[in-house]
Amino acid sequence: MKHPYRFPLRSRTAMSAYILEHVTRYDRRRFSLTWNIKVHRFDASGWAGAEAHGGDVELRHRFDDAWGRYVSTDYDVFWDACNAATHLWTHKMASSYPGDDQGDWRFCTDGRSSGWLVLIEWRGAKTEWGTKADLEDWRASLSFASLRQFYRGIVTFDHDLSPEKCRAEVEYHIAYRRDQWEQEQLATEACAASRIERSRPDMYGPAA
Repeated sequence: MKHPYRFPLRSRTAMSAYILEHVTRYDRRRFSLTWNIKVHRFDASGWAGAEAHGGDVELRHRFDDAWGRYVSTDYDVFWDACNAATHLWTHKMASSYPGDDQGDWRFCTDGRSSGWLVLIEWRGAKTEWGTKADLEDWRASLSFASLRQFYRGIVTFDHDLSPEKCRAEVEYHIAYRRDQWEQEQLATEACAASRIERSRPDMYGPAA
């Protein structure tokens, strides 16, 4: 099975240039490698997330209107989905391809709405620098093998954190939250039906 990642650069010079030209953010007097993970337009109905993940969650159209009213007033649904979408990254669960370096990468979210994912540590070493020159010095200190591994990680994360994938991940977690909400509605309906049956034994017969 072919993997979706491509690592076309082979030379130290080319890989170094890719890293140095990557998006950086100066914050708290530090430079870091960052990814813009803001999600501006997304499907809040849950259906896009449910359909994209092939049956992981099962939604019911009869709840569409009620869910629409609920999600339009409960903004925690969106923020909970965002927190769930970034959990893998902020809990050292992310890895570069082929996935044998989990735990080496440490990220945090930053910005007013936590819309930036910031790489703050790799293999136990801080990846925040006072100037871009410090970043260049750090890069130059890496062995070729380490530089290649770091480069492959950045390319992997560029792919996994594309705007389309960020949106899809939030939509999946919204679908999962809707599935939980629907289960709560179904339980409430079942409880109400049971109370009605118990209150009308003349119509429904004695309780089992």
